[in-house]
Amino acid sequence: GFEFYIDFKTDFVKQEQGLVKQITAKSIAVLPFRDQSPEKEQTYLAEGVAEELTSLLGKVSELQVAASSSSFALAAQNLSPVDIGRRLGVDAVLSGSIRVSGTSLKLRTELVNVADGMALWTESFSRNFTDIFALEEEVSRSVVNLLQDRYLARAALSSPAKTESTDAYVAYLKGREQYRKQTTEGMQAAREWFQQALALDPEYTMAYVAMADTAVMLADTDRTFGQLKPDIAFRLAEENLAKALTRKQDIAEAYAVRGVALLTLQSELDAALDSLNKALALNPSLAVAYMWRYRALLSQRNFKASMQALNTAYELDPVSVVTAYNLGFELSRRGQFD
Repeated sequence: GFEFYIDFKTDFVKQEQGLVKQITAKSIAVLPFRDQSPEKEQTYLAEGVAEELTSLLGKVSELQVAASSSSFALAAQNLSPVDIGRRLGVDAVLSGSIRVSGTSLKLRTELVNVADGMALWTESFSRNFTDIFALEEEVSRSVVNLLQDRYLARAALSSPAKTESTDAYVAYLKGREQYRKQTTEGMQAAREWFQQALALDPEYTMAYVAMADTAVMLADTDRTFGQLKPDIAFRLAEENLAKALTRKQDIAEAYAVRGVALLTLQSELDAALDSLNKALALNPSLAVAYMWRYRALLSQRNFKASMQALNTAYELDPVSVVTAYNLGFELSRRGQFD
């Protein structure tokens, strides 16, 4: 009787919130939201919110989430959400639009079933911009409750990018916009925005992670942008990661950055793998962590496990040039030429 009551209660709450499951989906892609501002000057926000939703959904162990880099690259080709979903091999696609005017935030979401193109859920939100983190969590939770055979209560998913200062969040998102350009100039500009975010909120955990990430990416190696000596880049990364993990310990991105730093700047393979495994335990859909795990395992000559990591990276991020190149190289040297 008690078990029946619990099941009934869960179903009742989901019905009350309009979250009755229509399909069971194991994978999803989040597309960059459409910028609805009159001058189209809020792309950083439209893409940033989509990236944050990808990160939040990636924490759900039974839901595979396509990497933002692949979703964004296909969206830039003006493909339809269904076509993008099919290209990425996912069951559902989340898209929408966003606009901020003064302190007002308007967000519209649409969840589409890739199999038939039918909308599973649409919702429009009108909130104060200071409520953006609660809104991101609400959207993520609603998606999971619609697609999975379970019910996530409020606060079950917590945004790692939370800050007390919305101005700091805007600076952080503008930094992420520059980071995605993957150029030396973009990394330098991103670093300046992240420093501004920390000036506005010295307790901003994700800004410390982002500072560490840009330090690693600006190191002078054959895989990065060649501005900092590797030992200096590693020290800067470690200092910022220590500040981040002191404030919050369950940040997948922090462990991923530490893993990359240990691998590329120190050649400490075991320690790098330990950090990358921690990142993947927290976010099983973090494609970049699988990519670097492949590099670390390959350096250890663990060819079977490295190939498994590379295949997973490609499954999550199939439009990534780096991942596709490495997969092609590995297949060719295994004689799988077709």
